[in-house]
Amino acid sequence: GQGGGGGGRLCRVSDVWESILEVVVKSLLCVDGPIGHQPNSFELFGYDVIIDDDLKPWLLEVNASPSMSRGSDLDHRVKNALVQDTVALIDPLPFDREKLVQILERRRQSVRSRARKSAAQETAADVEAILMGRVPRKVGEPPRNMGNFECIAPGTVVYSKCCKMKAAVSNSSS
Repeated sequence: GQGGGGGGRLCRVSDVWESILEVVVKSLLCVDGPIGHQPNSFELFGYDVIIDDDLKPWLLEVNASPSMSRGSDLDHRVKNALVQDTVALIDPLPFDREKLVQILERRRQSVRSRARKSAAQETAADVEAILMGRVPRKVGEPPRNMGNFECIAPGTVVYSKCCKMKAAVSNSSS
């Protein structure tokens, strides 16, 4: 849609949003080396951005593990939805705790006798039983449910644009 701002000019909210995404992607590219790849974990960052009279976003700060306290109605609406979308995005697999205990006990008792199946076959069968037939998402596989999250990297126009800028800056400084 369109809104006011920008010194009396009409603006498209999508253009302002795109410029905010660009700020976020640039900030992440600045630290892409120091932040190690952890396929079985995630981090929630809270971005504080202010938009000036010309509708240009300015990054104020990035909070690692931002506060999830809810002191107002707006906090409740925003943060409850954020938690629901985060859990849906992560899609933790339910597992059968009793089956896990049974399998661990069986394995503890049969450490010496592995003649029944190969270790790989036994492990595959045990994992299938524990996870009740569900299969974990493979590294790099997109989530089944994005909720209100938006993928901003990799594979987006904004990400490609920012990577080109980073490469140009790196090449000109070397």
